[in-house]
Amino acid sequence: PATLLLLVPAFVAAKTLGIIAGVIAAANRGTLTAGALSFFSVLGLAVPSFWVAVMLMLVFSVTLGWLPAARIGGIESYILPLITLTIPSVAETMRLTRSNMMEQTRKEYVKLARLKGVSEAKVIWKHSLKNSSTAVLASSGPTLALLLTGSILIENVFAWPGTGRLLFEAISSRDYPVVQALIILQGLFLVFANLAVDLVQAWIDPRIRIR
Repeated sequence: PATLLLLVPAFVAAKTLGIIAGVIAAANRGTLTAGALSFFSVLGLAVPSFWVAVMLMLVFSVTLGWLPAARIGGIESYILPLITLTIPSVAETMRLTRSNMMEQTRKEYVKLARLKGVSEAKVIWKHSLKNSSTAVLASSGPTLALLLTGSILIENVFAWPGTGRLLFEAISSRDYPVVQALIILQGLFLVFANLAVDLVQAWIDPRIRIR
């Protein structure tokens, strides 16, 4: 349960923020805004999560004293782990959304919609984003895998009592039955998560349904 309390909001935040940022970057390509978002996407994937976690704890917990540094408590104890866990997934989703949106905006149906006088906001948010959603949705499985593996490190940094920390402790103490059980559990979680993504993808896009 403690791991799910991080994974679920982190997944929702990663997809929501990543899609919005990717659409903005694609719609404003060549501008300072698009450049800043692209720089964030590169930085978010390049900077190690443990360094981000330590820096956030140093600034907001040690220096400012605004947020707790570790363990589950009130709602404020979720902020730093969620930010640390979400940053790489937001960057990855943003890059994927941006590339797919830019590909869609060059297609003929988008040019036709603009020639017919459809507003730019409707072209971007309704037509282009709708046709980019399949690829973005397909990345949900890898996003969950990234979050699940990232949670192992984040839970140890923030002393979060989830499966990631339990796995680290089991490896350290050579408790092999617990290690095997947790790896099987995480593997099953990813299998069923990917199956759910495939089913939703087939429901949204009739072209990929199995007849």
